[in-house]
Amino acid sequence: MRNDLLFGLCPYLAAGLLLAVPLLRIASPEARRRPLPTWRDLRSLYLGSLTWRLGIGLVLLGHVLGFVLPNQSALWRFLAGGPLALQAGAFGMGFLALAGWASLVRERCRPERLRAVPTRLGSLADTLFLTLLVLGIGTGIVMTFAYHLGSAWYAVTVSPYLRSLLELRPDVARVAELPPVVKLHLLSTTAMVAVLPFTALGLVLTWPLLAFSRATAGLADRRQRRARAES
Repeated sequence: MRNDLLFGLCPYLAAGLLLAVPLLRIASPEARRRPLPTWRDLRSLYLGSLTWRLGIGLVLLGHVLGFVLPNQSALWRFLAGGPLALQAGAFGMGFLALAGWASLVRERCRPERLRAVPTRLGSLADTLFLTLLVLGIGTGIVMTFAYHLGSAWYAVTVSPYLRSLLELRPDVARVAELPPVVKLHLLSTTAMVAVLPFTALGLVLTWPLLAFSRATAGLADRRQRRARAES
């Protein structure tokens, strides 16, 4: 029952929050009156240092490749050094992402960064998101060391489980017997998705939609004024 709740229901709740909260923000009168952040503000707050962008980008790319490639072990024979080289590379990407996380926190804690957008980094949601992020990175590094990139079980457990979520038929049995650190890695990712729209980073999700909404409302208002003037 607990696995059904954590791995069968929670991912859909997190996805629902990710979609619903930005729409609710756009619909609120406060959001409509709030000045839009500039691209310079967004860049300084969310892109971080080169270490952060490179580290998290490579980690995300590795996860995507692990999901879309059905038989990863068959590709190792084309890699010099085989699985050991791949594991060493994963270690490097993990520690690079960890160093980038530290630089991101340091940069975003500066007073000028906190004043750049209405949502403060010191808020509970931002603090929780950054904590979950480092938890996900840390458990990923532990998994790389202890379970050798999941070469023996990823293709028959986590990957089919993720596909079952996309098909709206969660196969919880695939992950029910996985080691605790793997479950913690999956749960931290789910929690990050749920917390993301409440953070300052969530402005990235609402800004394009809010800008489009304001532009559409302004266009409709101008048409109404023109129609009244002509009549």
